Amino acid sequence: AFVEALKEVYAERYPEEEGGAMGSRSYGRIVNRMHFDRLVGMMRRSKGKVVIGGETDEDRLKIGLTVVVDVEGDDALMEDELFGPVLPIVSVQDIDEAIDFVNARDHPLSFYAFTDRPEVKQKLIDETLSGSIIFNDTFDQLAVYELPFSGVGESGYGYQVLRYGFDGFTHLRSSVDLPKELETALRPRYAPYTEETTAFMAANAYLPIPALEQTPELAHL
Repeated sequence: AFVEALKEVYAERYPEEEGGAMGSRSYGRIVNRMHFDRLVGMMRRSKGKVVIGGETDEDRLKIGLTVVVDVEGDDALMEDELFGPVLPIVSVQDIDEAIDFVNARDHPLSFYAFTDRPEVKQKLIDETLSGSIIFNDTFDQLAVYELPFSGVGESGYGYQVLRYGFDGFTHLRSSVDLPKELETALRPRYAPYTEETTAFMAANAYLPIPALEQTPELAHL
């Protein structure tokens, strides 16, 4: 059903009588020859079945929308991020198998999920890890300036966007300046040690974790 719906929308956006996607000025090119060759090579090595598109134009660095089904997890199209108009489809039996598939690989930069079911959304939030997770869209999260943009693990680290980017490139340098008059009060840190002096020095190692109700800014974590 998804593939058939995609065919209809693709034909509507890029009518064949007007040259289709390959002849449309509204359809982009691959950024350079190196990436064009990389994508074409991955497409040729794929063991999946092309059900939409597959056209390539070397002179204009264009690749038509290409949808590939019957793709396995170790397929050539799953080796790296594509950054091109190629959509490999990996079939799963249920949401749990989909989550297992995602978690068996490097954490993605972004996780896009299409569902109206609140319980499925929460399950994906709870059981996967990614730089960001977006429901029912693949672009508008970039327009929400209050949210940081970042990866996690293999997909990157740090944060971008406004204050998050500034903080990401700012080193918070700790500085402590103790007056020498405190040396007498800190005498318990020197040998010989007793139970009392040991307890005194160990106290800082057992600071309690603040309760969430006392730190509302952490309640969402």
